Amino acid sequence: MITANVAETGWLNLLDAVVREQMFAGGTEVSFRRDDVVFAQGRNLQHVWLVVSGQLHMHMQMKPKEAQARFIHLIGPGFWIGDLEFLNQQQIGRTTIKAAEDTRLFRLRYTQLEAIAAEHPEVWRALSSLVADKCALAMDAGGELLIRDARERLAALMLRLAGHRGQQRVALPLAELVVGQTDLAQAANLSRSMVARLLSEFQDAGAIELYYRRIALRRIVLLEEIVA
Repeated sequence: MITANVAETGWLNLLDAVVREQMFAGGTEVSFRRDDVVFAQGRNLQHVWLVVSGQLHMHMQMKPKEAQARFIHLIGPGFWIGDLEFLNQQQIGRTTIKAAEDTRLFRLRYTQLEAIAAEHPEVWRALSSLVADKCALAMDAGGELLIRDARERLAALMLRLAGHRGQQRVALPLAELVVGQTDLAQAANLSRSMVARLLSEFQDAGAIELYYRRIALRRIVLLEEIVA
């Protein structure tokens, strides 16, 4: 079931309630298990997707011949997938999105979204707002890699993954991150040993609590102070 806060996140909040209801009435909810591929090059390009519950990992193949794609972002409730492909009518980048845990998503066919937009042209403006927010998110991700201090870079990454960095709001803020240390090392371009040491420091300071493949965020303000 789509909760009210998910249904009004980001660009959806720019639309009238009647338009949102029309969208949700035209789609279906789908469940995925951990490690299921939700979105990949050449797959599932007929729908836009909304994360209803759970978290997903976004991986990107940095080079055409690179053997393994790298973790770059964590996707939580309220995040939309496939909107760029819908607008461009083609695959954007070499991304793969997998469920990090049991996850539920809402999907709406391109044809249905086009019909709703034809009836309600304000949908196009709202979609452009979503794309602008995602561009800002990508710029934040690129900017993190320019941070020389490893401690500050990792803190900035974790804030972005949790939805607490930058002004854009493409998803609901997360209270915990379903990620492992290897994922963070890939996204921050740091060694796994460095990430492990820094996470231990963050935990000792009371900012986070570490579990297996999961990080609970206890005091976001402490991470924000590192980046400030």
